[in-house]
Amino acid sequence: MLNNILERVVDYIGFMGPAILIVIYSLALIDRPNYLSVFLIGSATNILLNKTLKYIIKEPRPPNPIEYSSNDKGVYVNEEIYGMPSGHTQWAGFSVTFFFIIRRSPAWLLFGLITSVLTFNQRLKYRQHTLLQLIVGYITGMIFAIVILCMYNLVKK
Repeated sequence: MLNNILERVVDYIGFMGPAILIVIYSLALIDRPNYLSVFLIGSATNILLNKTLKYIIKEPRPPNPIEYSSNDKGVYVNEEIYGMPSGHTQWAGFSVTFFFIIRRSPAWLLFGLITSVLTFNQRLKYRQHTLLQLIVGYITGMIFAIVILCMYNLVKK
């Protein structure tokens, strides 16, 4: 029974991982309002980038996905029927990279990486994405965080 509860908690953290990272990292950036604004705008733009890439690439999700919750019917519409790149991992990769570049904290990095691993695991376990879709999503998010910060630094000067 304890294993079942622990597994459900781990799956939940994995499913909610990107949102957890956004909320926690946003709170941790309150003392740096300029970076907080860039982080939130970058996060929203990152979602649009993901939807655009899915629409362009059009790589299907794995067959026979497992329903995670009653809200997750495994029925996707529009560009969400595609799995490349994973939006969950793209969002996680963006958040962890952005925050680490700003704070340079190994403890915060470890928190982000553990949350990211749980997200990878959940998306794979429930057959929402292939391993390649997850990896490409994470790397895309990382690159986008670097691009957003470079653009901000150029404008700031």
